[in-house]
Amino acid sequence: MQHRPSRAAVIAGAAAAITLAPCTALRAQTATLRVASDPFDAFAEALYAQDLGLYKKAGLDVDLQLFTNGAAITTALAGGAADIGISNPIALATAVLHGVPFTMIAGGGMYSSKAPTTLLCVAATSPIKTAKDLDGKTIAVGSLRDITVLAARAWLVQNGLAATSARFVEMPYTAMGPAVQRGTVDAVVLLEPAMSAAEGRGEIRVLASVYDAIAPEFLIGAYFSTADFVGKNPAQVRAFTSAIYAAGKWANANQSASADILGKYAKMPPETTHRMRRVLYADRLAPSLVQPELDIAYKNGLLDKAVSAADLIARI
Repeated sequence: MQHRPSRAAVIAGAAAAITLAPCTALRAQTATLRVASDPFDAFAEALYAQDLGLYKKAGLDVDLQLFTNGAAITTALAGGAADIGISNPIALATAVLHGVPFTMIAGGGMYSSKAPTTLLCVAATSPIKTAKDLDGKTIAVGSLRDITVLAARAWLVQNGLAATSARFVEMPYTAMGPAVQRGTVDAVVLLEPAMSAAEGRGEIRVLASVYDAIAPEFLIGAYFSTADFVGKNPAQVRAFTSAIYAAGKWANANQSASADILGKYAKMPPETTHRMRRVLYADRLAPSLVQPELDIAYKNGLLDKAVSAADLIARI
């Protein structure tokens, strides 16, 4: 009988085949690099790099710390409890405007119109077919002060309505599917894995990719540190960046295997991680992948001042 290698062996073999940039390979660091992440798909490269052994391959000793959201991660870095973390660019720009010396070092998960993972949805049996059908309706979002509501408003405007033509309310993502099916709200802006779960229960259908109203692609997550840490540890930061991009490249090409790793850290069953739409990971950190969301955040009052994406990116 032919022997079939285990999934662990397949992952290990894939990791062995990944080549890190020679300029970032280091001898083992004496100082442990404290990396703060969140078991959320768009932030998960740090988890893959850990399981694939890419940190060690890059000469890094990493202490991976898991938090529940980007806000907790930024708090940890601001307080000196971690060296590198990941959060969304708008939150990082907000912190910088308030005097926190954060700087971005690598791109994380992206929104891509080719593989959208945040979508405007209505009930499976809803008569709503177009943006104009939402005039005077209620749309649920995760927060009234994040990019989901900005994208939905921009999409309404692009489709001939005023940004205020619909009423927006906050709601937990896990409650959105049942709420829109009951008619408590008329539409929802859903993220994974809640979106696939609601689809699986037959509660929703997709109406539009509202993030397209911001840009065809932009960063959902960006790895960051403090300017002081980057300035004192440039080789370590370059090694980390190389490992993260290698992990992202692997995950983009191995979504089934990466789903298992994500499920382990996020404590989600395989049927959930294998069913959900998966983000694509960036292979670069370019101002063009950040500026559109900063501009819309400023236009809608989420940022106090206009921010140049280039000013937020570290030169290492």
